[in-house]
Amino acid sequence: MTPPGRTSSLMTITCALETHVDSLRSADQTRTVDGVALPRNTLTSHAFTQDRIAVLELLAAQAAISLENTRLYGDLREREAKVRRLVDSNIIGIFIWDLEGRVIDANEAFLHMVGHSRDDLSSGRMRWTELTPNEWSDATEQS
Repeated sequence: MTPPGRTSSLMTITCALETHVDSLRSADQTRTVDGVALPRNTLTSHAFTQDRIAVLELLAAQAAISLENTRLYGDLREREAKVRRLVDSNIIGIFIWDLEGRVIDANEAFLHMVGHSRDDLSSGRMRWTELTPNEWSDATEQS
């Protein structure tokens, strides 16, 4: 038990974790931290030395970063799934290209609009520079 007037090392670690999590939060303030283990030692006072407290604070910071990364990767997977559903829906033509002008991927709606087949795409023969109308070629080359 912590003597009156002293703060517990455990409280310091908990506050450190909460501070790191708060500093990593995005605009979505509804997120909470789950799965934090809090060590307790009520039998021995001063169980955590300053060196151990420093290590625990570092671990708390790393745990907070890990939890935030997990959330961010989950958000990324959700966004990628939404984009993939849009591409696969073929409501609009969508294509992806590289800096050399090669069309890397395209959905069926795009292939239909430009009159190419999936084989043309797979063979690497499709280039967005060749799909550009002649009157826009100069502007394309300048960009």
